[in-house]
Amino acid sequence: MRWAFLRSIFKRKWAKPSIIFFFLLTPILLSLLLWAVFSPGRKFQPLKMAVINEDQGIASRIVLSFLSSPKAKKWIEITEADREQAFKRLRENKISAIMVFPRNFTENYVQGKTTTIKLIKNPAQRIYPEVAATLMLGFEKILNFLRAYYDEEFSALSRGEVVSGEFLKGTLQKTEELFRSIASFPFKIREEREEKKRLSRAIFFLSGLGYFFMLFFSNASITSMVGTRERQVQKRLFVSGISPFQYSLAYHLSSIAFVFLLELALAAAGWLLFRPQNGNPLTLLVIFLLFSVGSVSFFGVMAGIIGDEKKVNNLSSFFIFLFAILGGSFLPLSALPQTLRKLSFLSLIHPFNQATLRVMMGKEASGFLLHGFILSAALFFLSLYLNERNLRLK
Repeated sequence: MRWAFLRSIFKRKWAKPSIIFFFLLTPILLSLLLWAVFSPGRKFQPLKMAVINEDQGIASRIVLSFLSSPKAKKWIEITEADREQAFKRLRENKISAIMVFPRNFTENYVQGKTTTIKLIKNPAQRIYPEVAATLMLGFEKILNFLRAYYDEEFSALSRGEVVSGEFLKGTLQKTEELFRSIASFPFKIREEREEKKRLSRAIFFLSGLGYFFMLFFSNASITSMVGTRERQVQKRLFVSGISPFQYSLAYHLSSIAFVFLLELALAAAGWLLFRPQNGNPLTLLVIFLLFSVGSVSFFGVMAGIIGDEKKVNNLSSFFIFLFAILGGSFLPLSALPQTLRKLSFLSLIHPFNQATLRVMMGKEASGFLLHGFILSAALFFLSLYLNERNLRLK
């Protein structure tokens, strides 16, 4: 094959850069818009609580000291107050809950009696009071665990006996580790879940819409081969010694390279916008390449069968939207009726979109990759054969 000829076909794909830029920008803007609507990405604000400490013993002071530590302040803001001030702040909706350490809390704790940290929730709020309740439950479990684990030492303390300094040091260290863990756990889990949801939504929108718009490029790049203007070019090329097979192969390869480069540009823009933490770049490159081959070849098959650019373009619009619906470009497959979900394997987008999403979420995608490889290879050789045959007949 003459490489100069291949380059000339490839350059013709970029004849209208403004239209290419517009189509490439559209899925990015749409995914950003949908992401902004469905995933505002607000940061989880610290939980604000007032503390009424009627105990003033060592057990309650230990809990409060850890809640007031610099690390805990990232998640929790507490203010010690008397009963009147605390309830005033609750009525003014300035806090999410009131934590109450009852009298003799420390004494009961040391003696092995049941200890309970009382929590008064703000009825005007929904999420934060529940987080506070989770925290209080965690604190109680930690305190009860330590009391049971060091039962002998605490019993000695309750009898007024002296215990070793190592016991006190070890207990305080263990308590500190557990309290720090429990203090941040509900917030970390929620923040990680929210971030994962925002990321998954962003990737879902960009991946699905990206493949949808790439079908338009695939269709335009290969079906021009059966256009009136291109047929005049073909006559001159065949006279110059270019065979129909060489021409067909060059047109397919240049179209695949064109779509693949556009996919890389779209993926790079998506990475800069959303900065995903997962995703194997090599696997994604394979997915993009297989999609480029499969999408170009599908419309190449249509061009080889129909043989007229206008008729192919009219029919292609129907298939593009059908593939987008069945492939999950507009809605998750779970939102589709059961009948349509069963037909999703017929979509050209489906295996590649699902493989992309799974890779970006750090999951296994070999099944979808195999599906995409078989589909792309079959379409490529069929398209190559049909278009070469048509060129020879002409």
